[in-house]
This record gives sequence, C-alpha cells and structure tokens, in this order.
Amino acid sequence: MSKLLKYPGFTPLPPFTDAANVTENIQNWINKGMEHKLRNYCRPDNSGIGYRFVNERDFLETIEEEQIILRRKVKIVFTRYVERRDYSFCPLYFSTRMITAEIHYNGKVHPYKNDNQLKIFLRTN
Repeated sequence: MSKLLKYPGFTPLPPFTDAANVTENIQNWINKGMEHKLRNYCRPDNSGIGYRFVNERDFLETIEEEQIILRRKVKIVFTRYVERRDYSFCPLYFSTRMITAEIHYNGKVHPYKNDNQLKIFLRTN
C-alpha cells in the first residue's frame, strides 16, 4: 500500500455462494423469482435461458481520479483485477487479485510500483 496514493472504493464483489455454476441453478433461480441471485451471480446474454454466470471480466473495474501528490495535481487511473477461485465448497468465489495505478502527469504516464519511484517521476517531470 502506498502512503502517497488514496485508493478509491470499488464496487463490492458478490458474497460467497455454495451454488455450482451450472445452468440448472440459473433456471431454478428464474423459476423461483430469486432476482437477488440472478443480479449477484448472473449477467443477461442471448443464450437459451437468457443468463450466464459472471466471470472475472465482469468485475474488472477502472476508476479515474485527480489527486494532489507532492503539491502536484495528477490524474490517476486505478484498475481492479478480480480472481475467481473454484472451490468445491464455494464455486462462485471472487476476490480482488490486484489493483494497479497509472499516474498521468505533464503528458507522461508512470505505472505505479512504489512511493520512491513515484516521487522520482514527479520531481523529474
């Protein structure tokens, strides 16, 4: 974690579920009107049942912010990457794998690695 960057709040990932990622579960949720399950774990598509299970790309999220770092106004692009773990007891389990940050300043882009490199980048530009 950085002492210079203020990380944004990303949208929450869906809670753990013991539901297997099989089409029978989607059909069951549709038949029983379980909209919260469909909203959390499925996305509309053009298949026969009209839904598919979510995947890592569905939770890839990018947030752009302006922050002041070392008295310089910079634009930062934060990207959250999500990992899906297929556990037998929790087939639809998503967690944040990593958050990357790109700092845009004076027309140059710096991929954030650590605070020291960020300080050097800002002082030399």
